[in-house]
Amino acid sequence: MEILASIDHRAGRHLQAIDQYRQALELRKTIGDTYLEADTLEKLGCSYFALGDYGQARRIWQLALQFYRQQGREEDVARAWQYLPRVNSARAILDESP
Repeated sequence: MEILASIDHRAGRHLQAIDQYRQALELRKTIGDTYLEADTLEKLGCSYFALGDYGQARRIWQLALQFYRQQGREEDVARAWQYLPRVNSARAILDESP
C-alpha cells in the first residue's frame, strides 16, 4: 500500500498518494506500529505539501516529529525538521503573489 503511495507521489498523483498513505497509516495504527506510523506520516506530509496544502503538511510533519522524538530517532528528527521552513517559504511566496 505504501509502495503504491510512493509511486503515485512520484508520478504527481498526489490525491491518490494521500489516499494510499492514509490507508497505510490506519493499518499502522491498528497494529500499533508507531515506528512505521511516523515514517508514513512524514511521507503523507510530503504529498500534502506537493498538493499545496501547506497547513495540513505542517500538522502532519509535526506529528511525525513527535513520534521521532519519542522514539529517539535523532536523524529522522533532523530530516523532518527541515520540512517546516519549506512551509513558511511556500506560504510567503503565495502571500507575495498578485
